[in-house]
Amino acid sequence: MREPSAFWPTVWLALSLVLAKAVHWSLPELTGRRLLEYVTDLGVSAHQDVLFAIAVGLLAQLALRTTARAPRVRRLVWLGFLGLGALSVLYAVASIQIFAFLRSPLTYALLYVAGDMKNMSSSIGSFVTPGIAAGLLGGPVLFILLSRWSANREPPPVTPRRRAIRAAGATLLLVYLVSARQAAAGRWQDRDDHLIVRNPHWELISSSARELLGHEGVRIDVPYPPEYLADFEPAPQPPRPSSLPRPRNVLLYVLEST
Repeated sequence: MREPSAFWPTVWLALSLVLAKAVHWSLPELTGRRLLEYVTDLGVSAHQDVLFAIAVGLLAQLALRTTARAPRVRRLVWLGFLGLGALSVLYAVASIQIFAFLRSPLTYALLYVAGDMKNMSSSIGSFVTPGIAAGLLGGPVLFILLSRWSANREPPPVTPRRRAIRAAGATLLLVYLVSARQAAAGRWQDRDDHLIVRNPHWELISSSARELLGHEGVRIDVPYPPEYLADFEPAPQPPRPSSLPRPRNVLLYVLEST
């Protein structure tokens, strides 16, 4: 394998995250207006995912450059980058059903409220559909295969035309990220699914980091006055006339929400 580069794995990671977000949107009618709405919605909802992939790729490329004189360490960095990318693809697929159920990315606060995986195990099975299971298994594997295939390809020679194409691509990417950010901060705030624009990886990482650093916390076991318990006591019943006979049969209905 030639000198590793984080470029193509970053591209495959970004495409994987965008495809995971595309599942949220139904396929449009084959009309110009509907296709434009579909592309706009998908682009706005996935712009943070693209930004996350770029950030991971830049950090990986920096680590590869830093360890260029230590081949063994650089090899470990490369394998770690591929492993992180595969885990990111796995979590992106899992986040499809998480958002469909919670209408929000998973955060530390939601994990704290849920308690632990034992409490959530009864619900996880119903969320793993055949399509999600295929994505959980095939997505990370396909990412690694494409990344290794790209790493083994001989890079084309650098020409002025290719430099111009790269510059144009970087400019278009920057315009896309800025315009999508503006759209998400504007009219998208009125949508009931506006939280789809958030990157699920960053939401979980940042909320957990804030909790560990003490900047954010969710506490349910805080002290409270004893009189607050009175709100949960049953309402007083009116006195029952002694002349009325007691009922012979009692029907008890137990309702449980899932």
